Amino acid sequence: MMGGEVSAVVGVGNLIIAAVGITAVILIGVWRIVASYESRNETAHEGLGNRIDGLRTELRKDNATLRTELREDIATLRTELRDDRRGGQ
Repeated sequence: MMGGEVSAVVGVGNLIIAAVGITAVILIGVWRIVASYESRNETAHEGLGNRIDGLRTELRKDNATLRTELREDIATLRTELRDDRRGGQ
């Protein structure tokens, strides 16, 4: 081999090593970004789940309140209807 050929082989080897190093750095950066998004996503899902649970509890309370009010309204209407029937006779 001549000196120029050895120099070319060493240059290609250095180029390959540099390309592998750059690829590794890029992959590590992408991995960190994905890990960050996953962490934020988990936190967001947890917060959303808590909000959904809170709304579900409020809706159950509201539903129970509405049922109670409806029962009271029905009882009042029945009483009024009975009174109207008795007054009409």
